[in-house]
Amino acid sequence: MIDANTSLIALLGNPISHSLSPRMHMAAISHLGLNICYLAFCVPESRFESAFCGLEALGAMGANITIPFKERAFALVDHSDISAEATGAVNTIVFAENGSVGYNTDVIGIKEALKSLGHTSGSALLLGAGGASRAALHVLAESGFSPIWIVNRSEDRVQKLIKGLKKRLPDAEIEVLPFGNFPPSPSVVINATSLGLQGNPYPEGFVDSLLGAADCAKVLDLVYSPHGATPLVDAARRRGMAAIDGIEVLLHQGAAAFELFTKEKAPLDVMRRAIESRSGGEEA
Repeated sequence: MIDANTSLIALLGNPISHSLSPRMHMAAISHLGLNICYLAFCVPESRFESAFCGLEALGAMGANITIPFKERAFALVDHSDISAEATGAVNTIVFAENGSVGYNTDVIGIKEALKSLGHTSGSALLLGAGGASRAALHVLAESGFSPIWIVNRSEDRVQKLIKGLKKRLPDAEIEVLPFGNFPPSPSVVINATSLGLQGNPYPEGFVDSLLGAADCAKVLDLVYSPHGATPLVDAARRRGMAAIDGIEVLLHQGAAAFELFTKEKAPLDVMRRAIESRSGGEEA
């Protein structure tokens, strides 16, 4: 029961109705008997800063941040963990006595997902240059994937992403490709865009062209679907390619965030069961 002593954790994003984060976190909260409520809020893009300040003013414990606000959240927090500094994006905020602290637990989620695919080295193709891409590129470069090709509609945004990474990992071999152009035979493909999320379909022929070029790659789609496999994962599996969606990323980034919020060990099995019968979207 929610009462005056109930603490609040929020999820801020747009869109947000697809997210399984509330189900996952509330299952963990209930299992541990904590007096916390985890609520999702769809925030207009022009009101994100106001929403952030409102949560802090209300005394919320913290917040998860999903598309399209991760980079804006990084600019708002008072302090940044090394994971946030390394990526320039924040998906988890803890409101503390000495100010807000930003973290990027997507890094943990993506590392665990790549392990589950059984691939931790080789070449990589990354789709996107937004907040999720920042975590993905950091993981790929830090893990020694080389070369790393990035495909995105806006080259300016890609160059900004690369410039930030090169400050920390100057030897990373990264190449930018025009949108719709793909390298032959990358070892791993990561979709870190919102393509495939409800209401945002891939351009016609895009998936076939991508998978035709990446014929033997393993595929990680940071998007997840309310109805099973995402279009990218489904198409990859039909070609006999190993492919997983964003559920594994969601689970592990969520468990890391839960521990930051509550200072309790996350009940990983409980959280996994809560999202296995899915009805939700992206990596948060």
